[in-house]
Amino acid sequence: MSKRHRNLAATRNSEQSGGELIEKIKTPGLSHLSYLIGAGGQAAVIDPRRDCNIYVEKARSEGLRITHISSRGAISGQRSSATG
Repeated sequence: MSKRHRNLAATRNSEQSGGELIEKIKTPGLSHLSYLIGAGGQAAVIDPRRDCNIYVEKARSEGLRITHISSRGAISGQRSSATG
């Protein structure tokens, strides 16, 4: 395990205990990762996939409301208009 991954795992464990969340979500069959990050009752989704129910369900189970979404272009599984 790389140092970066160990640090992310350690951060996730300590933040969950303090009412905060960093959740890495892998899209099956694709090399795509997205993240659900939350604190103070609010959450952000970073680089979401097209099927968004997973984020809503995970946020609700943690008592969070999704208030922000950040995407690096096309949502996973959707063709970008920038690429033609």
